[in-house]
Amino acid sequence: MNQFYTVSEKIKDLLYTDVNINTVTFGDLAEVDLAKQNIYPLAHITPASPIVSDKIVTLPFFIVLADQVDFSKEGLRDQADPFKGVDNLQNVYNDMLQVANRLINSFKRGTASRELFQITGDVTLEPFKGYENTLAGYSFEISIIVPNVEICV
Repeated sequence: MNQFYTVSEKIKDLLYTDVNINTVTFGDLAEVDLAKQNIYPLAHITPASPIVSDKIVTLPFFIVLADQVDFSKEGLRDQADPFKGVDNLQNVYNDMLQVANRLINSFKRGTASRELFQITGDVTLEPFKGYENTLAGYSFEISIIVPNVEICV
């Protein structure tokens, strides 16, 4: 049974081919050196608890999409549009939302769906801001359904 490898590699490949992602990491997010400036925008994949049934295996993954927030040297009063603030936070949220949307849609209607991968249900993205290097982005869980090919006789 190599569904785990196949699905995790597919997620990695889809994220690496996205124009808004530089680095894809896997495992425990605490083990990633978030202080490195050159890894952003970053996608991180963490496996969750699989569910095995008679005909399908559900493989959930937590995904974190993050980029660094850049700050202007000018104050808020000096900004042409104070709504946008003194940073590029809105740009980061927009870019990471696009990455998430492309990944999710690939499993729902794109190349991944044609490879017998299927995402279950809708996906809720949780925005965050903080961490080292003033990161922002989204975290979310996707559950991929694959056929259970391990049939014992």
